[in-house]
Amino acid sequence: MNYDKLKIELKEAPPKNLYLLYGVEDYLKRALLNRIISIVDSAAGDSLEKVRFEKGFSAGELSQALNTVPFFGNGKFITCVNTEIFKGQAAREDFEKVLSKIPSGNHVVFIESSVDKKNTLFNELSKAGFAYFIDMRKNDDVVKYISNKFKKNKKRISYENIYLFMEYSGNSLADIEADIEKILLYMGSEKDVKKDYIANLCSGTRQYRIYEMTDYIFNRDAKNSLRLLNELLTDKIPVQVLLAAIHNRLREFLELRESMNKGHDPVIFRKNRKLADFIVRRMQKQASNYTLGGLRKFIVLAADTDMDIKAGKIDGVLAIEVLVNTLSTV
Repeated sequence: MNYDKLKIELKEAPPKNLYLLYGVEDYLKRALLNRIISIVDSAAGDSLEKVRFEKGFSAGELSQALNTVPFFGNGKFITCVNTEIFKGQAAREDFEKVLSKIPSGNHVVFIESSVDKKNTLFNELSKAGFAYFIDMRKNDDVVKYISNKFKKNKKRISYENIYLFMEYSGNSLADIEADIEKILLYMGSEKDVKKDYIANLCSGTRQYRIYEMTDYIFNRDAKNSLRLLNELLTDKIPVQVLLAAIHNRLREFLELRESMNKGHDPVIFRKNRKLADFIVRRMQKQASNYTLGGLRKFIVLAADTDMDIKAGKIDGVLAIEVLVNTLSTV
């Protein structure tokens, strides 16, 4: 994670003339890009010419943009978004020549979702200190971010509701930021963030309802399991998505049980984020309803059900209803 490293660098020294920001966290990449633009723009007297390239542009077009005199201002700031030139080896040498001779006063920033670490150009930029991996923030950082955001707006949110918010809102900081703004607008003069606000306003409500269904299943509440299953199916949630959620929860249970049997502290990660202790404790209680052998059997059953649906051996809705009923009544 190079986000904090680059923030410090931008405070302590002038920006470099070349950056590669790569990784899944678009919000942080965009924040760093805006910070770099702001610093460079200020140094140039707010008169940089801005150029943008996307996938499909050539090394020749980049060279022309860098080496022609700007129509106005004291240089050019070139942003290249999801170009995929750091995948495979096509035209690597051409881009290498251009990027090794960026004229003074010009800046190039690549914003990529993913890279091929075997790509020679990527390795050259990485070794030279131009490449920064911008990944998801650590769990504690996200908790602090959410808490401080509400606190700055004179709102209170409990520790438990912060984790509920994270479950509902998802993993993207862009989504988290948008959901915070929605809740703040909705609250008005209210001081405390309530569960209802989170449940009704967060963008990840669908995903949380799937988690809610799996909670009902593994709390052995057959009636509510089937009720929520049918609601999700009515809302056009694909059977495969629901099956995957059930299969993943069973695998988490197996991981928990095996960890506990070895005397280790139970830890579960979802999408690179550590689950809160109170959520893990709830899952431990659910997992205790099943033996290790039973969990392995149901993991196989869920996988076989998925295969039978894909092979056309059984209707998807009927198959998942049978599976849910089996798991919630065993």
